[in-house]
Amino acid sequence: MGSTSNSTKNTGSTTTTTTTAAPATTAKHSNSAPTRPSVHYYSSTGDIEKLSNLLNNSATSPDTPDSEKRTPLHHAAFCGSAACVNFLLDKKANANIKDSAGNTPLQWASSRGHLECIKLLVEKGGVDVNTKDDKNGTPLHKASLFASAECVLYLLNGKADPRAVTTNGETPLHHASAGGNPQCVELLIKADSKVNAVDNDCITPLHQASFSGHSSCVSLLLKKGAKVDPRDIHGISPLHNAASAGYVDCVEQLVRNGENINCVDIEGVTPLHHTCFNGNLQLTKRLIELGAKINMVDEMGETPLHKAAFNGHKEVCEYLLYLDPTMIDCRDSRQSTSLHLAAFNGLLDMVDLLIRYKAQINIKDEEGATPLHKASFNGHSSCAKLLVDKGAPICIVDSQGATPLHKAAFNGRSKCLATLIRSGAELEVKDSQGGTPLHNAAYNGHSDCCRILLKKGANVNAVDTHSSTPLHLASAAGARDTVDVLIQFKARIDAKNFAGKTPLVYAIKKNHSDVARVLIRAGADLDQVSLRSSVDFTKTFGTENHDEIYQIVNKRESSNHEVDELQLALEQQAKEDMEQLAAEKQKLLLIKAAIAQFNSHPKKGIEFIVANGVISEKNPKEVAHFLLTHSELSKQSIGEYIGEGDDFNLQVLHAFVDELNFFGLDFDVALRKYLLTFRLPGEAQKIDRMMEKFASQFYQHNPENKVFVNQDAVYVLAFSVIMLNTDAHNPNIKKKMTKAEFLRNNSGINSGDDLPPDFMENLYDKIVTNEIKMERDGNQANQHVEKKGWLTKQGGRIKTWKKRWFILTANCLLYYKTPQDHEPCGIIPLENVVVTIDPQKKFCFMLHSSQEQMKACKLNSDGTLVQANHAAYFIAAANMAEMDSWVQSIKSNIHSNPNFEQLLKRKAETIRGRGKVSTKPIQNRKQTISGPPPSTTTTTTSTASNNVTSVGSPPNSGSVLNSSGSKPVTFSSTSSPVQQQTSALS
Repeated sequence: MGSTSNSTKNTGSTTTTTTTAAPATTAKHSNSAPTRPSVHYYSSTGDIEKLSNLLNNSATSPDTPDSEKRTPLHHAAFCGSAACVNFLLDKKANANIKDSAGNTPLQWASSRGHLECIKLLVEKGGVDVNTKDDKNGTPLHKASLFASAECVLYLLNGKADPRAVTTNGETPLHHASAGGNPQCVELLIKADSKVNAVDNDCITPLHQASFSGHSSCVSLLLKKGAKVDPRDIHGISPLHNAASAGYVDCVEQLVRNGENINCVDIEGVTPLHHTCFNGNLQLTKRLIELGAKINMVDEMGETPLHKAAFNGHKEVCEYLLYLDPTMIDCRDSRQSTSLHLAAFNGLLDMVDLLIRYKAQINIKDEEGATPLHKASFNGHSSCAKLLVDKGAPICIVDSQGATPLHKAAFNGRSKCLATLIRSGAELEVKDSQGGTPLHNAAYNGHSDCCRILLKKGANVNAVDTHSSTPLHLASAAGARDTVDVLIQFKARIDAKNFAGKTPLVYAIKKNHSDVARVLIRAGADLDQVSLRSSVDFTKTFGTENHDEIYQIVNKRESSNHEVDELQLALEQQAKEDMEQLAAEKQKLLLIKAAIAQFNSHPKKGIEFIVANGVISEKNPKEVAHFLLTHSELSKQSIGEYIGEGDDFNLQVLHAFVDELNFFGLDFDVALRKYLLTFRLPGEAQKIDRMMEKFASQFYQHNPENKVFVNQDAVYVLAFSVIMLNTDAHNPNIKKKMTKAEFLRNNSGINSGDDLPPDFMENLYDKIVTNEIKMERDGNQANQHVEKKGWLTKQGGRIKTWKKRWFILTANCLLYYKTPQDHEPCGIIPLENVVVTIDPQKKFCFMLHSSQEQMKACKLNSDGTLVQANHAAYFIAAANMAEMDSWVQSIKSNIHSNPNFEQLLKRKAETIRGRGKVSTKPIQNRKQTISGPPPSTTTTTTSTASNNVTSVGSPPNSGSVLNSSGSKPVTFSSTSSPVQQQTSALS
């Protein structure tokens, strides 16, 4: 829905403000020549004489549209020029013509309250008073929100439907309540508009009036029979809305009429939680006077004090502690106190206040982290210094043996690191994995922190429990600057860990060619490197660097047979007219190099294979045969390559599948065989192409089957089985799909009919009892995680700000309540997304779509993912550097994928094959109450929200989507940073 000026609505997901501006020709009334067609300009300014001259003396039609399909009559109606409206109607202008948003001139006139124009359009133009725009909004909807009671009365007398609903389920009474006109509210109720009508999110007119602070409308609705305690789909009541938005009068009316002052939503949040989170001291006091309990906890175990402390609202905290000083050390579900939250957010004044109120300074949360750990992890040096000055032990350890200095080093907080060192932090203390702060800084490539630690005397060659030095970790991470610093401070270039590997081994293994060059120039011993023939060097340096590699290898002993092989291979690769290798040993060497190249860059790998004669020509059948007959090839790279949409890749895919024999195989056996040959890629379009070909091949190889009517049924069932396999065998999924649910999910896919029940039940049993083992290339769960960390997101239902753990991976932004959670709260595909900086809030950026609605998902109360209702996301970082880093990372992941719903649509098309029940694609949820969309611009307001989760200790885990793109897979992260370091060296 749209709106004109200054109208907001609390929807189930976001609060947006939609401003209906005047047409472009009238946005600025100046003497300059108009930039749009003059006929529109004169219509909007009401200059009938010039309008008449233009229409009479040219071929210009009175129905000439502008770029938004708005005619002169639209402009005249919007600007309230009754004389122009009358003139244009005399000129036979089409009064029923619609603009690009489906609005007639009557919708425009109604949205601005131009009664004379409304009358002319209805009585002279013959416009139906119940005409609908593209969102089913009628003129009465528009007038109810923005216009006078006279306009509403005229439309009602003209038989306008008072119960008409928009696509979001909103009635004119919803709009009038949000607009705050009690006369319109009363007229609509008298006309039989339902006072307790609910929209698609179960929001009532009373919700709207309460959130907008229209106390007169609240009073009238209650008087006319509105229920005082309705709940929307999130358990939000009108009292929650009024308290969150800060309207004392509305709160008092609702409580006087019987609403429970301590009512909770589905997350256990009370109205008092909202006022404390927003720092509204006046309303907080009033709620408590009315009986609000100050020690109630939400589902995260947070009290109102947690909420106030999290956002640094000192006066609210002081008032709560004055009433109950024992709240000072209340713990949430993660055992965090208010002091933990304030320290984590760097709220110096709040930290000082809580300490003065005797908060325990060394109290630990569930991970053993103290407030000093929290402040150090986020780099809040002033808070860290204050905590140390007030008695916090500087070398206190958490459950992983990490000190605050470990945390600061791990997260690259150089200023805080220096502060802790000046305060006496020990440099060589080791965590449970034997890692020092220098290990942590080196592992994450924080060269500035490394330099500070080394200048203060940290041991550059310290070893952890695996005997790895900081140089091992920095080399494995590809942190060239850090490697340079460590070498400057005399790090042992050829130090070996318990695996017998040097830093150079890891640099080459991880394909960090720049780091490998630095180490080699610094004198790294090449004899310590097991080259596996030419594979690692070729993969690291690229075959184009033949001369450089030759010179590097020449430094080794000339008698080394391995070097001779490498030299020979590189010489052969460097020749444009590569000759046939004479010896089988040399041929194998070349194939290994080719495999390494393909595994790193599939397309370049195929070019390398062809250019070097591994296959005779770039023929789809030969390429497919090569992919199927070399087990060392990465299954992931194969999946990515054959899933591409280029003509040659498609030919390879068809040749690849044509080589597979599905004759006489049961459906599940064929699918198992197919999924062993590659790893499913993450993109829907690629999966679609690959499963399409499988369905075709299986159907053609089994012409006598009595199960499938066509290959479409094979296609849909294959996807369904993959989902069942993930559901049945993923330990993170607690509620498993039943056999009845599996059958119901696949009803009608056989060209409108059901597949045989016996076949389906047997298939379910096979999958549940015998997992389909999809090929993987080792442990790649966190391979594509590009960035992760804590950010604050503007909330879903009522607009507070919530701390969430974000993960950027595979062109998606996922967010969780805690790093330990297996299920994301939401998934934001970075498709057609625009990133802009929001100047209204510190360190805040906005994600919005180039389309009308963002294609995002959120976790419903029943644990299912549904489409979210965000026109935009507002996200804030802790500081400018973090904001810039996130913005750049997100921008690099933004992509465009027009086929976002193609899989759902395919199933719908299959079911519609014989006219059975159709499956609609997920529908966009609501926006806000709408006015005439023609010249609207949408922004999102920073109004209050409902619930904020408290932060735990520094991130300890993350999750990414598994290979089938469904439920998340959890992996260990930074509980102890050295645990990550160990996996990095594997």
